[in-house]
Amino acid sequence: MFYLLLAIICSSLLAIILRFSENRPTSTYGVCLFNYLTCCVEGYIFTSGGNPFSVPLKVTLVSVLTGAALLLSLVLYKVNIRNNGTVLSAVFSKLGVLIPTILSFTVFGETAKPLQFVGIAIAVAAILVINLGGGNAHLKKTEHKNLSSFLTMGAGGLVFLMIIGGLCDSMSKVYEFTCPREFDNRYLFLGFFFAMVITAVMMIINREKPSKFDIIFGVLVGIPNYFVSRFLLKALTSVPAFIIYPSYSVGTVILISILSLIIFREKLTKRQLTGTGMILASLVLLNI
Repeated sequence: MFYLLLAIICSSLLAIILRFSENRPTSTYGVCLFNYLTCCVEGYIFTSGGNPFSVPLKVTLVSVLTGAALLLSLVLYKVNIRNNGTVLSAVFSKLGVLIPTILSFTVFGETAKPLQFVGIAIAVAAILVINLGGGNAHLKKTEHKNLSSFLTMGAGGLVFLMIIGGLCDSMSKVYEFTCPREFDNRYLFLGFFFAMVITAVMMIINREKPSKFDIIFGVLVGIPNYFVSRFLLKALTSVPAFIIYPSYSVGTVILISILSLIIFREKLTKRQLTGTGMILASLVLLNI
């Protein structure tokens, strides 16, 4: 349980640091670049020496897809924290577990449990409760003039974050299903490496230059970002997965909610609190 607690703390710190970065002149790609550079350094340390690029082709291909998903997921997380608040962004990010859950019994042939269907139904109802009617008084008011603004603002941004975050989580399942497990540490390193490469390319295309705040917050984000995965893997060696995953998801949302209230005075409306409670319940059911 000690490693589970550390994973919850690291995941919460990641969200809080991203929230702090919004108060400084940072670039989204700049923060992501140094975040992934930091993760690569940490990942290389845990590859136990040797050539981390010496892997089968299918591991490389899955790693490239993982890198792209990692980047898009983090960019959306950062943008949603800015536009929709830390708590709601964390809630919908964790709700991305819907995607790998659905893929498990539609693509990978696993058997779904009745409680998981109940969890999916509650999650969908919670999304409607949070986003339909009433509005979000403490969030930025933005008209969705085009597809891009819809996918980053308000309800559209949160749902898109959930989908991309879920696809990012699903890549671990794809790796487990298609690749030899002896390459676990190298896969983790390569995922962050390709995310870093893609980020660098995006910065060149957009002609962005990293600032000192990009470096500072990138490194600060990268340290907990890598260790979330490490601590979860450690926790799974001593505690059953059906305890770890719901505890991790719910614990992270609760800790982020508490820290956001204390540090940023970020409060949710009654409608959002109701929807968040429903999502916490659905997370437990989805992971059982």
